[in-house]
Amino acid sequence: MKWIAKIAVVGLAMLILAPAAVAEDIFPPEYRGAPGSTCQEWDFMDGPAGYVPQYFYPEPDGTSGITFNPYGTATLLVDNGETAKGYYDPGMGPGDGGAWMDFDSMLVEVPNTGNWEPNTWKDLRIQITFWDPSGTGMGVYMPEVEVRCEMPCVLVGGFIEDLGNNWYLLVEDWFIEPNPQEEFVDIFGDTSLPENSYAISEVVIDTICVPEPATMALVGIGLAALVARRRRK
Repeated sequence: MKWIAKIAVVGLAMLILAPAAVAEDIFPPEYRGAPGSTCQEWDFMDGPAGYVPQYFYPEPDGTSGITFNPYGTATLLVDNGETAKGYYDPGMGPGDGGAWMDFDSMLVEVPNTGNWEPNTWKDLRIQITFWDPSGTGMGVYMPEVEVRCEMPCVLVGGFIEDLGNNWYLLVEDWFIEPNPQEEFVDIFGDTSLPENSYAISEVVIDTICVPEPATMALVGIGLAALVARRRRK
């Protein structure tokens, strides 16, 4: 399929450009900043002291200033409702900010916009910086990601980058067709593990509507003008 080939090419381009990218935001998609796109980053620059027994909403933050969403503010919910083990560690993490340890899940809602017409879709890229004390970057310590909305969501590619000191970057590309108005990204930790077994220090989510909404509006205006012109004739 064309979109799979496109993602493969984008991934190769990002690998080539990686050294110039912002730390932990190493593989930004080529569509970032384009019309119809959004970007949201949580670097967990601040957090509550001690364990969080239920829920906590960190604000989108980060030192790179890449957060941009003209359709609304994305929310990230740290869920500790099942185990109450999760806590924020300000000194944990490979870069700026802290990290969330032993959480049950992180639930992200990303508002953007939907075209809903046939032959439209949404590309979504997720970057998650996580800690794996086993030093493998795989298996139970790796966060499990699920994207959901009212449309089919398909994982089309991904890889893991070793950042050193048992820190890793998980990169996943998702494809949603047709465009939903919003989507939810669920990040799960393995709550069966002992304490201090896993952590996440950064989450970056990029999306783009294809075609972007303004393009669809122009197409609609053009069709309406064409119909009106024919009627006048």
